[in-house]
Amino acid sequence: MAAGEPLLDAEAGDEGDEQKASTCVFAVVAGIICSPILFGFALAFTSPTMATLTGHAGPELSVMTTAQGSTFASVVNVGCMIGSLVGSPLADRFGRKSTLLYGAIPYALTWYGIAASSDWRVLSVFRFIGGIFVGIGSVVAPVYIGEVATKDLRGTLGAVNQLGITLGIFLVNLTGTFVFAVPGQNVVYCQWRHMSLLAMGVALCLLSLVCMPESPPWLAKKGKKDESVAALLRLRKGNIRAELRTDAFAATPSGESQSMLASAAFFLRKYPKQFTIGIGLQVFQQISGVNAVVAYAGTICAQAGMENANASALTVMGAQIVFTGISCVLMDRAGRRSLLLFGAGCMSAGCLILAYYFNAVNNGQDASSTLALGGLTLFIFGFSLGLGPIPWLIISDMLPTEARTTAMAVGATSNWLCSFAVVRLFPVLEDVLSQQGTFLLFALNCAACFLFTFVRIPETRKKTIEEVVAMLK
Repeated sequence: MAAGEPLLDAEAGDEGDEQKASTCVFAVVAGIICSPILFGFALAFTSPTMATLTGHAGPELSVMTTAQGSTFASVVNVGCMIGSLVGSPLADRFGRKSTLLYGAIPYALTWYGIAASSDWRVLSVFRFIGGIFVGIGSVVAPVYIGEVATKDLRGTLGAVNQLGITLGIFLVNLTGTFVFAVPGQNVVYCQWRHMSLLAMGVALCLLSLVCMPESPPWLAKKGKKDESVAALLRLRKGNIRAELRTDAFAATPSGESQSMLASAAFFLRKYPKQFTIGIGLQVFQQISGVNAVVAYAGTICAQAGMENANASALTVMGAQIVFTGISCVLMDRAGRRSLLLFGAGCMSAGCLILAYYFNAVNNGQDASSTLALGGLTLFIFGFSLGLGPIPWLIISDMLPTEARTTAMAVGATSNWLCSFAVVRLFPVLEDVLSQQGTFLLFALNCAACFLFTFVRIPETRKKTIEEVVAMLK
């Protein structure tokens, strides 16, 4: 009798093919969401704090020059790129849960280092190391969610990853504006040391994963059948036999195949369409201009003549949380492909509205700032429904366990490279192409994403990995 069969016979439940998620699935996702929250927190950290770090709030708070602040702000992207590359082998070797769990305390210590340091070089080193953990989480968290979720909840729970990122961004701006505000000379500053300690607390919340099961497909691929069945029994209600018969729980590959599985080139040859879709969506997510819009939301609102630009930007970010929550509900009802098409269309239209507004203003014509706010909101709405969550979860829809983290690592690295380039080049593009020209370029990129989705991407909603792989062949 094969290992694990007695446990399966004793506890697998009644016959039937319907998958039912237990409350443990939602507990796992509640623990994992701390990782994407920190993702958004790290990216947005300099938004409310940079003026304090480089300004004139006094020797206690102002610790770097503007040039040094630019290095501090951007070095996190370098760490994220490295983290996204090392996240795949770590998750495949030690497990999805273990990779996130063992990184919790070191990551928390990087935030403590930022809170306790005053030398910009030391601060930059801690931010770089923190970026590595963000990059690891950007690869591992979506894969872990996809592997514990049932087929009918994979989209909904996968979208929680993007919801966490938006929560992190909003949390930084909310607390930086209202909670950790300290008065200066006619100016209110953000107390960045206290904000760093808040992030440290969120990182320590990842330790809650110690009580959660490891990914059952990963355990199966490692030949740990008893542990795989036990984990699945915690994550499911009723029958698990049908799920255990899928390829996700197939026998561990031979030694020769395992060595090949470590190569992204091997998977690219074996699953070319899946890699094209996964990498393509990650690239489109960034060249749509979303991180530039988020990073410069306050500036855009100010340029649009809004009376309270920071409050307007915070309103848009709050709306993003609501829109992303809506996407969680729609993901397994409307489907991935439909939401991508609708979202890309909304983003393109939003950019066209912003281009029209800035063209009118820059040519001396009357235009209401409400029009700009509407375009910005429409853009964020489309992003939250489509290009925000789906690039992170579609990998889990299309690829088997052994290829999943490799594809996620390649896609995440592409994402970080494009994010770094777009954010750095956005002010340059505005100078060269003008504001209206820049948003027109973003509108064309979103339209290209619409065409890419229409031509290349099938619907994966409520389909097994085997069904999707067969479709793409």
